[in-house]
Amino acid sequence: MNQRILVFSILLASSLSLWSEPAAARRTIFNPHLYLEASYSDNVTFTRTPQDDVFFRFAAVFPVSHELRRDSLLTASYTLFFDRFKEFDQFDSESHRFSLGLLTRPSERSALVFSSYYETTEDQALLADPEEFGLFLTPRLKRDILDVDLGYRQDLPGRWAIGGNVGYTEIDFDTILGVQDRRALLAVQSRSGFRASVSLSREFSTRMTGGIRYGWRDFDLDPIPGDPSSMMGEETTHFLSLFVRRTLTQLWRFDANAGVFRRTGQGSDGSDLFREGFFGGLAFTRTLRRIEVELFGRYSPTSEGPLRGTSTDTIVGVSVNDITPGRWTWQAYARYGIRDPAERTRDEVESLGAGGYVEWGLQRLLSLRFSASWVDQTSDDILDDRSFYRVSLALIYYPLGRRKLAGGPGRPIETEFE
Repeated sequence: MNQRILVFSILLASSLSLWSEPAAARRTIFNPHLYLEASYSDNVTFTRTPQDDVFFRFAAVFPVSHELRRDSLLTASYTLFFDRFKEFDQFDSESHRFSLGLLTRPSERSALVFSSYYETTEDQALLADPEEFGLFLTPRLKRDILDVDLGYRQDLPGRWAIGGNVGYTEIDFDTILGVQDRRALLAVQSRSGFRASVSLSREFSTRMTGGIRYGWRDFDLDPIPGDPSSMMGEETTHFLSLFVRRTLTQLWRFDANAGVFRRTGQGSDGSDLFREGFFGGLAFTRTLRRIEVELFGRYSPTSEGPLRGTSTDTIVGVSVNDITPGRWTWQAYARYGIRDPAERTRDEVESLGAGGYVEWGLQRLLSLRFSASWVDQTSDDILDDRSFYRVSLALIYYPLGRRKLAGGPGRPIETEFE
């Protein structure tokens, strides 16, 4: 993992925050919490032959949200996990997760957004994560994930606006020492790549915005350890699309995009990755008095997933989120995905998953959370055929009381301007 990029992202966000800092900061929200969680999974190895176990997790979470001024926000979060297994003590591990984000307005008509995310873990199947890492499973492996993104938007006369972003992603996999042979790495592929996009949009009314976007993505695919026929692969993808965001009423929002893509490059198996086609996405969001419901679907080329090679994915799903502060908070979600590999020698992967959590505030400083998740993944390739379910019960301690952060403790701020 290129640690220099992570250090650079921290320094960049710090510099941007100092640039945005006024004489007196508005507000800082610090929401640390500790939790002890007991879980049962029917497949802790994430292999085709399930092996169940009970395991315990202790985590310390330190999220902070700092309002630099009325229209600038800095968020950061660090989480430390300790996992201890009852039977498979070789899976006992320590994980780290760090995120940093900044939203600021250099002027009344411009906005600058920075986001970085780093995680080192052996866990997966976090279905609430919008990335494919939550839906497509791999064997239990050490994984390092780094993502850095910088976006800018400038409003122009006549309700026009231009925007753009640049980003970098790096994903590395390795075996768990003393547990696996290197055959587990045959199911995954480390990679790194850059991306960029530029857009032109117009606000047609207070309820409708639309525009056009061009995007570019370039990824290098590492050779697959243990596969003597594997070589260094690379992929370049160009996108051109139209997008629209429409607020139908105060409670309904509609987002859509559609366009064409062109993929070129060479896979790690030596195959030609050339492909042209259409892609698109659709999302409906409905806000009710206590919940927010989102229905979404997309068909698009993907370069950043954990499985071997790159692909064109079809993803549909639904999520229901509790948006009312109180003693009870909850979330439920379900997703279905089909992964069509760009390399013709790979087999299609199909995955169905669902899950959610309920958290009950026992008092101001304590809460109890029950969570569950399930994924069933099928493929003609035995390296990609696996399933699992997990149920967990956690006791959470909030030293300063329960509260919510703007931007959240995960990947804090979206950087894709539409």
